[in-house]
Amino acid sequence: MKRIGRFLRRFFSRFQKSVKTSPYLKNLPKFDDRTEKNLATLLPEIQPEFRKLITIAKRVGEKYGVTLKVISGTRTWEEQDRLYSIGRTTEMHRKPVTKVRGGYSRHNHKIAGDFGVFRDRKYLDGVERELTTKIYRSIWNEAEADDLKIIWGGNWKGFPDPPHFEYDIGKTMAQIRSLTKAGKSIV
Repeated sequence: MKRIGRFLRRFFSRFQKSVKTSPYLKNLPKFDDRTEKNLATLLPEIQPEFRKLITIAKRVGEKYGVTLKVISGTRTWEEQDRLYSIGRTTEMHRKPVTKVRGGYSRHNHKIAGDFGVFRDRKYLDGVERELTTKIYRSIWNEAEADDLKIIWGGNWKGFPDPPHFEYDIGKTMAQIRSLTKAGKSIV
């Protein structure tokens, strides 16, 4: 009986699809569904660094009594253009929410994510800007101390973007666009 069972397991194992997981994603912490969904849109090579960043963010959030989630990952060029139009050609009552058009954002190249700060399911970024910026700065300080390859949008002079974090690949946007257009890896 054991021989038949072993034979059947071996026989049917030939027909199972082999699912290979990326070597970058083994033994890493899991987060809330929204964060996981947005993380999955980023390049697999940078996801471990972002998971370290999110672990730091969760720890900082606990100190402030808030929850942090990745609320935006990769965007299409069209999505980026729509965001660029806010405060310029649409929703004129609002301030612009981004400085760059489609194709010129690191979000378009799968290396950037935006965080959101929540308390009791309420999104705080728009209503408690000073607090959320302080939280993002704390995350950045810890990420920098841990030597993560991360750039924080809150450090930008012309258009500070505190919720924005991106993987530092050490390339200009022109280089990134050229590599993407050629179908080559940007990392």
